Amino acid sequence: MQKKLRSALCAAVTAFAALFSIQAEGAVTLPGDLNCDGRITVEDAVLSARLIFENPALILSPQGIENADCDADGLLCLLDVRSALHKASQIAPETPAETTAVTISTTTAAAPAETKSQETDPPVIVTAPDAPVYTQIGSLLVSPYPFRVTRNEEVTLHIIGRANTEYDINVYYSSGASTAKGLENQYTDSQGHTAWSWKIGGKTNSGEYHIDIIGGGEKTTLPFRVE
Repeated sequence: MQKKLRSALCAAVTAFAALFSIQAEGAVTLPGDLNCDGRITVEDAVLSARLIFENPALILSPQGIENADCDADGLLCLLDVRSALHKASQIAPETPAETTAVTISTTTAAAPAETKSQETDPPVIVTAPDAPVYTQIGSLLVSPYPFRVTRNEEVTLHIIGRANTEYDINVYYSSGASTAKGLENQYTDSQGHTAWSWKIGGKTNSGEYHIDIIGGGEKTTLPFRVE
C-alpha cells in the first residue's frame, strides 16, 4: 500500500509540474537548482522536499520546476530530494559569505598562533510534518539521527539509498555483531527506502557502539548509543 501511495504521489507531483515546464528564454538548466541562483545548496533540497511532500503548488519559476527533476529521470519523487542533498554536499559554495544562509555550522575559537578548521553538521531534511527527519550520513539518508536507544527498546532505523538495491546491516556491540531478529538483508523500494526494526537486549551494556550498512558497493558507518 505504501509503495502504491508513493507512486501515486510521485505521478501527481510530476503531472502538476508538467503544467509549468515551459522554459524561460535564456534560462539555464541546472538540475537541482530550484531557486535558480546558479548553485545547488541545502536550500534547494529543502525546496524539493516541500514541493514533493507538502505543497505540489509551491510557487517556483518555470525553470525551477524543470530543475526540480534533479536526477533527470522524468519524475519528481523522493529520489530527487536525495539527489539534491547529495549534490549540495559535493559542490562547494563560491564564497564564505554565501554559506551562512544555507549551512549549519559551528566554528571553534582559535588562539592567535593557531587556526582551527570549521566543523559542519550533517545536512538535515524534513520531508513532511509526520514523516521521519533524515540526516545525510555518508551516501545514505538516515532517520533517526543521532541514534540513541535504551535496553529492551523496540527500535526502527530508516535509510534512503539506491533504489531497488540490497542492503546488509550489522549492529556491533562490545560483545560483537548482534544476532537479533529483524536485522536481515533488505531491498530498498523504488524510492530508495527501507528500514530495520529490532529489539535492544535487556543485558546490553550502556555505551557507544556502531552500525555498518552495506549496499550498492558502499559502506556507511553509523554511531549509536545505548543509554
